Amino acid sequence: MSASKPPRIAPLKAASTLFLIAIMLCGCLEGIKPDAAALTASSTAPRMGPDCASCHAYPLHDVNHTYHLQSFNTREGVQGKFIYERKNGAIVCMDCHFGSIAHRNYNWYDTLWGTEGDVRATRDKLPNDPIYRIDSIPGFLPLPYALERATATSDQVDSLLDAAAKIGAVVSWLTAGNHFNGSVDVEFSPNIVLDTGLARTAYRARDLSCSAIECHNAPKKIYRWASKDKGLPGCPSLDHNPEVDSSCGYSPKQEPK
Repeated sequence: MSASKPPRIAPLKAASTLFLIAIMLCGCLEGIKPDAAALTASSTAPRMGPDCASCHAYPLHDVNHTYHLQSFNTREGVQGKFIYERKNGAIVCMDCHFGSIAHRNYNWYDTLWGTEGDVRATRDKLPNDPIYRIDSIPGFLPLPYALERATATSDQVDSLLDAAAKIGAVVSWLTAGNHFNGSVDVEFSPNIVLDTGLARTAYRARDLSCSAIECHNAPKKIYRWASKDKGLPGCPSLDHNPEVDSSCGYSPKQEPK
């Protein structure tokens, strides 16, 4: 007895079946097409912070960055010299890498007290001084990744800096175009270097020196990091060594002149 053969579908019937399947699929595909409005809409979900450590340690752990970002010595110096621009004393990435960190212009306000010929800043105000004038002074606000760029305020930025400092951390910032140009750009913020002509020249990579900026107490002298590779001692020296310090323009007693 021979095995039965499977039934054959007539060519016309097979074509009709495929046509019906195609029509059904078209109806389904309409529902899975990309929604253009959804693709271009702004998300209201909170943003995740950048993984800076995927490219380099953040913060960098060399002595330069550790000293400037996390030492109490530098915070005290900034508070003394830039009482209004950076009242919490924090040094941020924007101060030395101005073109690499996203920022926006903003105004901070300086109230002067007293009378004509006898004017005082807030810290020197006397109990009976009248307001003499309120100055609106332009500044630059670094933009943290955790805040919306358009609405970030100086008070919010200060709060983030203070909260980070309490736990020995640093704030993650939005980056700008120069951060991805393949080179390390040292460019000082006009908040820190009042002579903007020095913004790109105050730091010299060839001898690791950084002078002529207002946050150093003797801008005309050389501030230099020690380097074993370059054979350079640091300036000023910790032990006030006259031989070393004379090469940096310092007197043996380190007087800022």
